[in-house]
Amino acid sequence: MQTPAPNYKAMRRTYLVNKRLQFKYAIMIGGVLALVLFLMEAHAFLVIRMIESDFANPVLLEPLKSLQGWMLASGLILMLVIPILSIFVSHKIAGPLFRFEKTLREAIQSEGPIPPIHLRKGDELQSLADLINQLLAKLSKNKQIP
Repeated sequence: MQTPAPNYKAMRRTYLVNKRLQFKYAIMIGGVLALVLFLMEAHAFLVIRMIESDFANPVLLEPLKSLQGWMLASGLILMLVIPILSIFVSHKIAGPLFRFEKTLREAIQSEGPIPPIHLRKGDELQSLADLINQLLAKLSKNKQIP
């Protein structure tokens, strides 16, 4: 019985190849964004409270309060969207790291020639892949010499 060929299209759609690494950076980016949002909202709140007494007509203050509400709403939306987008961006780094680990584990267990690392077009760490490929080729060459 012949084993089915791997579904490479489905494999490319798996964006969480190193969940720990990718979630760690998504949480860090979300945390920094939350801190910036908090500081921005606190600043807007304090500015509105400082100038509130200067306005005799409270109707003039309503657009500022409305703006503060919109800033909070858009900030909360960005706190959800940006960490999710960071997972897609981190995939360009986590994917190659996953490939390096897998290839190096295979190289440790293998007695024969070690296949080179092939990264997807657009992935980061291409130069590191080239260096690892050179090392693997050198190790394979040294294994063949009795």
